[in-house]
Amino acid sequence: MTAGVVAVFDDLTLLNRAQRDAAWSEVARRLAHEVKNPLTPIQLAAERLRRGHRSPAAGGNRSARSRDAHDRQSGRSAQGASQCRSETTRALRKIVARPLLLHALVGEVLGFVRKTISASS
Repeated sequence: MTAGVVAVFDDLTLLNRAQRDAAWSEVARRLAHEVKNPLTPIQLAAERLRRGHRSPAAGGNRSARSRDAHDRQSGRSAQGASQCRSETTRALRKIVARPLLLHALVGEVLGFVRKTISASS
């Protein structure tokens, strides 16, 4: 009886790419959620304040201007978070995997590290 070894190679490029794309998509989604999440309760509270303080005796003109400025700023922040999510999603769709020579990449990284160390000393 002869003993032997069997080696099996499988190309996991597509699987790895799909996993990486899904991970980056999740990062973008969570980042947008974290930025946008606190804005919703703030906007709702400001809206309740505005409804409850419509008369000049209840807060005056200065209070109304302050609430309006707050509403505008929180709206811009929410819009910025939404734009960030859209831009990130668009950028991730443009990423194209291409073959590379690992030793060339390692050489580039080492060159960058050497320059950084030289510049700091």
